Amino acid sequence: MHKRVGLAAWLFGCLFLVGCSSLPRSVQLSDNQTNTSYQQAKQSNHQGQWALWQGSITKVHNSDKGTQIQVVMQQLDYEGKVVGDNSPGRFVANFKQFLDPMIYAPGRTISIKGQISAPTTITIDKLKQQVPSLDAKAFYLWPKINPDPDPLPRHFYAFDCGPWPR
Repeated sequence: MHKRVGLAAWLFGCLFLVGCSSLPRSVQLSDNQTNTSYQQAKQSNHQGQWALWQGSITKVHNSDKGTQIQVVMQQLDYEGKVVGDNSPGRFVANFKQFLDPMIYAPGRTISIKGQISAPTTITIDKLKQQVPSLDAKAFYLWPKINPDPDPLPRHFYAFDCGPWPR
């Protein structure tokens, strides 16, 4: 009896974890693709190796060759919101297609799966900095999250004196 309950709990736990996967399947690395960390890519030559990096878009540049996006590497939660203020640095993602800068705007969060390519030199204000770059193979632009200005419903306020005008 206890074995059946344990087995049922284990199966339920596995189903729960599969259902909670936060990234779309297209962006997830397959079993034969090992994620190269940002620190590894910055310290030595890992060109051609796979990486899944994410963060906030800072710049978008389009050309005849495609789109180049600068990203501040950050940890994201399951909804694509930035977690904390820490960042190991920036990276550049190269896309073969055109990505509209009004949609892929600074401040939006993105997850990018790709292969590490040669480092790129970028300019932040007047500082030139060499950063890792990815040739994007798949990506996911997280939906915009509009903060609710007042999380309480209108009928919550006594005497109808909420923040809404009559």
